[in-house]
Amino acid sequence: MIKSLAVAIFLFAAIAVAVPKDPSGVYTRGDCKCSRILGRSCDPYFDNTYNSVSDNGTLAMTPTNPDKYVTTTGTIDLNTGNMTMDASGRGACKGFWDDQQNAAVLDCAPNFIPRVSCHVVFLCTAGPCTGQVSTTESSSSDDSIPTGK
Repeated sequence: MIKSLAVAIFLFAAIAVAVPKDPSGVYTRGDCKCSRILGRSCDPYFDNTYNSVSDNGTLAMTPTNPDKYVTTTGTIDLNTGNMTMDASGRGACKGFWDDQQNAAVLDCAPNFIPRVSCHVVFLCTAGPCTGQVSTTESSSSDDSIPTGK
């Protein structure tokens, strides 16, 4: 009974995370909402479309209108899907890969007012990020599970 209980707890704690093997591709801005102090609209801060290139966990997202918006660079953990991005020194984003939406979900804050933010979703619409998925399992439980022996 102890063995089956330990296995059940381990299985409950294991979370399957599907992260693209290559998050390169074309991303379209989806849901986006900014803090009231930033004006609520995302248009001043985020382009509608970005082209992304990735190399072994690094990521660069270039806007289709580079004269108005900045390129963001950062990392994506290909095991957990956690992401961090820097908006060319103007702000920073933290978030994760959402395999249900096939999207990067980010909370971004400008450097000049770090307590306000924009919540933005970038949907992968074309390229390797649409299909090459590597499923990994992460666990928040202790690896030393009793065997009951």
